[in-house]
Amino acid sequence: MRKKMLVGVSTLLFLAVSVGTVFAYFAYVQRTPIGQFQTGEAAIEVTSQSAPSTNLIPGNTKTFEYILENTGTVAVTAKGMFEGSWSDPGLDPALVAGTILELHDGLGYKTVQSELFDLSDVFYFSQDGTDTNLWELEPGEQWSVRLTVQFSEEADITYMLSTYSLDAAIAVKEAHSASVWPTF
Repeated sequence: MRKKMLVGVSTLLFLAVSVGTVFAYFAYVQRTPIGQFQTGEAAIEVTSQSAPSTNLIPGNTKTFEYILENTGTVAVTAKGMFEGSWSDPGLDPALVAGTILELHDGLGYKTVQSELFDLSDVFYFSQDGTDTNLWELEPGEQWSVRLTVQFSEEADITYMLSTYSLDAAIAVKEAHSASVWPTF
């Protein structure tokens, strides 16, 4: 009886393994690499082209120039602002304002801003300085940017022999995308 039971259990076990093997034979997964991609990069380099100047008096203007180059791998759109400060932190940076901001894209200068503007205001590289119809900077391309500022006639003697420093803050994002602008 014990032998019959052992043969019966062995038979059931053989059938279970055989059936499992048959089912495994009809189930099959193959993983095959079909390719890959690498994401692009939005990157720029800003290089000043301006030499320092001296003896600027109230009411006069100074033109600064810099090069904006797309060093990334995708086309970008750009926005910017300027950050100005005096060597004496007690002096008012608002006494220096922008008068004209131009962009040379290889075909000629295009005006971005042309009325007196606060240098800390955000502007976009477009025909009207807003975030519509943005100009695109392709990989490897450069824009020459020219900014003219005016030292206010309201400046008094406390500004004598002070140095004004101006920085350009430029943000870019991939063109043709819903990506958000980086913050300054």
